[in-house]
This record gives sequence, C-alpha cells and structure tokens, in this order.
Amino acid sequence: QRIGAAVTRSLELDTALDTIVQEAASLFGASAARLRLADESGESLVLKAGAGEVGGQEASAVPIESTLAGLCFRSGEPVFSDDVESDPRADPTVQRVTRARSLLCVPMMSRGVAIGVLSIANRAERPFDDADSEMLSLLADHAATAVVNGRLFEQAQGQITELEILNRVSAVVSASLELDTVYGAIHQEIARIMVADAFLLMLRNARGGFDLAYIVDKGMRFESRKNVELPPAYIETAARRAPMIIEASLHPDFGAWQRYGDMDRRVQSLMVAPLLRGGEAIGLISTQSYLPRSYRPRDVALFITIANVAAVAIENARLYDQAHDLAVAEERNRLAREIHDTLAQGLVGIILQLEALSAALDPDSPLHRRVNRAMELARVNLDEARRSVRNLRAAALEQQSFAQALRQLADEHAQDCGGEVLIELPASMPHVHPDVESALFRLAQEALTNCRKHAHAELVWIGLSIDDCARFTIADNGVGFDIDAWLTQAPTHRFGLHGMRERVDRLGGAFHVQRRPGGGTLLTAVLPLEPPLAGA
Repeated sequence: QRIGAAVTRSLELDTALDTIVQEAASLFGASAARLRLADESGESLVLKAGAGEVGGQEASAVPIESTLAGLCFRSGEPVFSDDVESDPRADPTVQRVTRARSLLCVPMMSRGVAIGVLSIANRAERPFDDADSEMLSLLADHAATAVVNGRLFEQAQGQITELEILNRVSAVVSASLELDTVYGAIHQEIARIMVADAFLLMLRNARGGFDLAYIVDKGMRFESRKNVELPPAYIETAARRAPMIIEASLHPDFGAWQRYGDMDRRVQSLMVAPLLRGGEAIGLISTQSYLPRSYRPRDVALFITIANVAAVAIENARLYDQAHDLAVAEERNRLAREIHDTLAQGLVGIILQLEALSAALDPDSPLHRRVNRAMELARVNLDEARRSVRNLRAAALEQQSFAQALRQLADEHAQDCGGEVLIELPASMPHVHPDVESALFRLAQEALTNCRKHAHAELVWIGLSIDDCARFTIADNGVGFDIDAWLTQAPTHRFGLHGMRERVDRLGGAFHVQRRPGGGTLLTAVLPLEPPLAGA
C-alpha cells in the first residue's frame, strides 16, 4: 500500500524508486536493495536507487553481459545465488565492490520487455527462496509502472518544452528582418537548451562556397568571414542534408581544421545541422562544447527542428537585405553616372580647352605657366572624380571582409603613388556593427586620399585594436598641415577631414587629429562596437 501510494501520488520518478528500494530492503531484512535501469547503449545497468550497503561509485553501472543482474535482464527471469563469491555467473569486479553473499534479482518488465532489474542481497548466509522471488516481483511491477509513468511524463514535458522553444524561436526570429538580430536570436535560444560554448552560422554564397556569417566563441562575437574552407564533416552534413554529432577531438583530421573564433581554446564536441530551404542546404548551424560527449542523440531532433525554423527566418531576412542592397546599388550607380556625366565630362572639356590655350601661348610667358598649372589641377580632380565613380560602383565590404578590403585599399594606394602602407589588425578579428565597419573603411579611404593628394607621405601606418570599443589609428610621415587653423575654419575648408569627424560623431564616437613628432599627421577614431544610431 505504501509503495502503491508512492507510485500514484507523484510523477517524480526518483521519489517513487527510493520508496520501492527502501521498502524492499525493510521487507526482506536485506543488507542492500538496488534498482538498476538499462542505459541508452543497452550495454550496462545503471544504478537509479539503492538502500542499505549499496557499494561505492564503482557499482553505479554494471555490464549486462557478465553479471547476475545482467543475466536476469537478458533472460527476463528471476536469478538466485546462495554463494555469489563462488558463482561463475557473477562478475568478480562487481562482487568485490558489493561483497554480497546471497542475491536475488528479478526483472522489471514493461509490455513483455525487461527495462531494468530489482535486486536484494545479504552479506550474511541467508539464502532467498521462491516466495521471496514472488513478493519481490510484485515490487518490481510497481517499479516498472513508476518508470514507465515517469518516462511518459518526462516525454510529455519535453514535448511541451520543445513546443515552447519553437514558439519562442519563431516569434523572436520572425520579429525582425535584420540578419544580425536573427542570428543572435537563434544563438540565444539554442544556448538556453543545450551547450553552446561556441556557435557558428554558415551560409552558402553565390560561388557555391560558404561564408561564416556569425561566429561566437567564449561569449565573444568575431568578425564574419567570406568563402571559408570548412572541415569535411561540415561539407558532408550539407551534402547529406542531415544533422551530425561530431566528437571533434577524436576526428582524425581535427588538428588540421581551420580555427574560426578564439585561438587559445579548442572545442571538443559539436553538433552540425543543415539549414534547408526547398530541399537544398542554404547553410549550416553548429553548436559546440569545450567538453567531450556533450551532445546526445535526442538533442539532434530538437536542434534540426530549430534549424528548420531558422532557415525560413534567415531566407526572409536575406531576401529583404538583397532588396535593400539592390536599392542602395541603384542609388550608387545613379550617383556614379551623375558624377561621370557632369563633373568628369566637364573636367575633360576644361582640360581640352586648356590644352588648346597652352598650345597657342608663348611657352616662356607667365600666362603659359598658369594655364599649365590649371590644367594639372583639372587632371588631378578628374582622377579623383573617376576614383569616386569606381568607389561608388564597387562596395568593397560587400564581397570581402574588413581586413581583406583594407589590404586591397592599401595595395591600390601603393600602385597609385608608390607609398607603403603597414596594417596591424587583431589576429582573430572581433565582430563590430556593419555601420562601424563601414565607417572605419571610409576613414582609411579618406586618409589615404589625403596622404596621396596633400601629405605626399612615403609611409602610412594603420592600426586597429578592439576591446570594449574600436580604436582606429592612422599615422603618416608626410608634410603635415596647420591643425589649429583647420579646427577654427568652416567645413568648406579641408572638407575630407570635417566629413571624417562628422561620420564618427554620428556613430557616437570621438575623432582626434594630432601632429606627429618629426612631421606627419596622426588620426585617431574611437567608436562603440554597437553604435546608438545604427544605420546613421
């Protein structure tokens, strides 16, 4: 009656099983009572409840193939032993721990299948008989009922929790069409239900490769990467369109896998799932752990369900982004055409007129020198107009990372004027808001233009450090200029520098210009990683 009450009163499985073994030990006057359930592998019986002298940690799991409890589980019949120490069916290792003399094991049956074993043992010489077996089997039936009910309850709770998670994920990712917000929401919801020491989100690009759109490691966001080389296991997941649990530390090629986030620590186990749209893998998500064996097969079903919801949200956000980018590109092209058709063509006409005038003048006259100087200035400005057209048509940060775009800009500067550009960036680039990234690139672009047009610098140094903010520094060894005069003059003078300061101010940052000892100029911009006015 007490056992029946314990089983029906609560769906807390541990409470019911503890009551059963306590009552079994008391009823039979046994030295110990143990209740074991088969593990997921089907190779061991794991101790779930015990009373009396149940043995140490070594007895928490026993093999099914070589123990008396395992024999009971395999056969589905009670097993007696009056002298366990000399019983050839007993495992000597387990016996040394439990030190039982006599033993009775009965199976816990559910729908004709054994799910565990209930056993009682005595260290003194007191054998068990058929009456004991019959009574213990009644207790085992109660235990089996409790286990089945408890598992059904856990399964129902798990399904409810899964639905809650899916509803929350759907609500969060559908609330925004901004890709970064969608990525962060997916990561946050996955981290709530399973280990996510590191998290990666990869999207297939137009060239058939993969871009790492979202990288988090050790709680820190890192810069996205274009066209990365993924491990073969990731490629296999995309090709098979099926999720996979990978024990990375056991993978034969793990040492050669490319590092994406923090360089000081490596993940040990990970789970990868494809992002499927229309039967095709548009990308992958991967949750990762610093510890081995962190993911179980039952985690996979929930992970792939979240991935399916995420794929829809990501595809919608990407389509929105593409429409926005198309509108921006059209406006850039319009401005480029305007500059080309008006300003640039006008400068070409001025240059032709000046060339004709120069040819008609006496080469030794002062007027001839002035005309040539005007023609030189017109050509310089024509070059700048053409450069503006090129920059408007090609958005450098759309097809490559910030580091790649900055190095390309440095190479172009070196080709244009022969000056050297040294760049120092973090080894693993942390993530910054796209508006901040764009502002930093434009600052470098304008600074190099000034070095080429005004400073005539032979060497330019560009450095970026990131902690709680982005500190961007550009220094040159050029001729410099009167900074005090610039600070007091209207924005119509040295418009480029004023534009740089306004760009930084709009994002909530600070901009400083200083003279360098020995000549040259030092520009410093300090910007927040997440600006208060995104999109400014």
